[in-house]
Amino acid sequence: MDFSHVKLSRNSFQKVIHVSHNDLDGLSPIVLSRIAFAGKELLTKYCNYNRVDDIVLDLLEEEMDHMSVMFITDINVSEDVAAEIDEYVDKGYRIYVLDHHDPKPAMPVESYRHWMYLQNTYPDGRGTAATSIFYEFLLGQGLLTSSLIMDDYVELVRLYDTWEWPDGDKSNRRAKRMNDYLFMSDPKDFCDQVILRLTSAQAQASFSFEPQAEHLIDQEQQRIEDYCMEKKQGMRCFQGQVDGTGRIYTYAVMIAELYQSELGDMVCSEGIGELDFVVMIDLPKNKLSLRSNKATPVDVGAIARSLGGGGRAQTAGCPLNELTKPLFLDPLTD
Repeated sequence: MDFSHVKLSRNSFQKVIHVSHNDLDGLSPIVLSRIAFAGKELLTKYCNYNRVDDIVLDLLEEEMDHMSVMFITDINVSEDVAAEIDEYVDKGYRIYVLDHHDPKPAMPVESYRHWMYLQNTYPDGRGTAATSIFYEFLLGQGLLTSSLIMDDYVELVRLYDTWEWPDGDKSNRRAKRMNDYLFMSDPKDFCDQVILRLTSAQAQASFSFEPQAEHLIDQEQQRIEDYCMEKKQGMRCFQGQVDGTGRIYTYAVMIAELYQSELGDMVCSEGIGELDFVVMIDLPKNKLSLRSNKATPVDVGAIARSLGGGGRAQTAGCPLNELTKPLFLDPLTD
C-alpha cells in the first residue's frame, strides 16, 4: 500500500490514540504501537464491532488534539462516524484507519483515501492483515525499525488471519498456536508476553513463546480437538439457496460457541469437494460464523453481507435473527 504522501515525523506528536479489534490481528497492531511509541503517551482501546463507534466518538471528543495521532486498525467505523472523522481531518487532525476488510456498501471510500487505507490483497494474491498493513505504515514513516523476529511475528499473524496458515504454516502450525495462546490468555498478558519476546536482546529470528507457554498451548490444542470432535456429532448437512443468487449450496450447520475457526477448518478439510461452506451457530451471542471450503470457490463474505453481516471470502459472520434463523437454526432443530 502506498503511504508516500503521509508525513508523520516522530517529533510532530506527543500522544498516540489507538483503537483496534479484539482478536489476534487487532491486538497485534497495538503490540506494534507499544513498541514504536514507547516514549510517547499511548492510549489503547480494543473492542468489538458493536462498540467501536461509541469508543471512537468519545476519544475524538475527549482526547484528540493537534498534538495527537489516532490509529484505527482491523475494524472500521460506521458511515456517520467516518463523516465525523473526515471533518476532524479537514481541520488538521491526524487520524488513520488501516484495515483489510471490505468497506460498508455506503462508505464513500474514494473521498476518504487520504486517511482511510483499505486493502484486502497484495499484488501477488496473498491476503493482507491489519497487522501487516500497520507494520508497513510504521516502517515507511520511520517510526519503527524492523527485525527478523518482528517480520516473522507479523507474517504469522497474517497467515492466521487470512486463513492461509493451513498451507503456509503446515510444518509446526506456529500461527495457529499463537492464536490458541491468545484465546487462553488475558489480552493484556498476551500483548506483554509478545512484546517481551519481540524486544528481548536474546530474540531469535523466529517467534516463539517461552517453554512453559508452549506446554500450555499443547494442552489447549488437545482440548480444541476434543471439542471439535464432540460438536461434529451434532452437525447436519443441507442443500439450498441462502443468499438470493439462486445458487444451490451444499453446507454444514452445527451449534458451536468456541473454536469456530478450528472446527470449520476440520469439517471443510474432511468434506473436500462436497461442502461449499460451514455455518457455526453461537447461541449465547446470537451470531453465525461462516467458513468457506477452499476446494470450492464460494465467497462466504458475500453470503454474510446478503444476510446483514460481513467478512472476507474465506471467513465471515452475520447475526442470528429473523432472516437467518429459518435458514440455519430451525432446520437443524427440526
